[in-house]
Amino acid sequence: MGDLNYRVPLPEGEAKSILKKGGLAELLEFDQLTIERNAKRVFQGFDEAPIEFAPTYKYDIGTSRFDTSEKRRSPSWCDRILYFRNPLKKEDPDWLVNEWYRSCMELSLSDHKPVMGLFGVKVRKIDQKRYEETLADIYRDLDKYENEAVPDLVVDSNVLDFGAVSYGVKVVRRVVVENRGVVIAGWRFVGKGPDGEGE
Repeated sequence: MGDLNYRVPLPEGEAKSILKKGGLAELLEFDQLTIERNAKRVFQGFDEAPIEFAPTYKYDIGTSRFDTSEKRRSPSWCDRILYFRNPLKKEDPDWLVNEWYRSCMELSLSDHKPVMGLFGVKVRKIDQKRYEETLADIYRDLDKYENEAVPDLVVDSNVLDFGAVSYGVKVVRRVVVENRGVVIAGWRFVGKGPDGEGE
C-alpha cells in the first residue's frame, strides 16, 4: 500500500480530456501498473480491487484540481492498495474479500489523494476441545518414547567370588550383562575408591 509511482503515460491534455468525458475505464487502459501486472512483470500473486475513483495524482495542493503548475503532470493512479491472497485458500472466495476501495478526495494537504480499502478476512479459530485432545495425544507419545528410550539392563549376578587369589594364577569368572531395552546401553567397571566405595 502506498505511492507506487506508476503513471499514465499520456499527454496531460489528452488524459484530462478523456476524464472530462467520463472515460475512467478508457484512461485505466494506459495505467502502467495494470499493464505491468497483466504482463506478470511485477507484483505477481497480488490482487487489486477494481478502480472506480479518479486519478490520485497530481493535484494543486489545497484543492481537488488537477495540476496547473508548469510541469502539468498527467493525471495518474500513483496511490494503490495491492493485497496478497493466501495460495492455500485460493479456492475459498470468502477467505479475503475487498468490500470497497476508494480515494479520499476531501483531503488536500498533498498533491496526492490517499486511498483506502475495507477488507473482510476469515480468521482461523482454535477448536479448544480438539486442541486439548491433540496435546494429550502428543504427551502420551512423548511419554511412550521416553519410557522406550531408557536401557533395561539385567545382570545375572551381583557378586563375583574369585576365592583365594594367588600371584600368577589365572582365575576366570563369567558375568552376563543383558540389555532388554530397545536403545543402546553403555557399561563399564568402576573400581573402589580409598573408602572402599565405588567411584
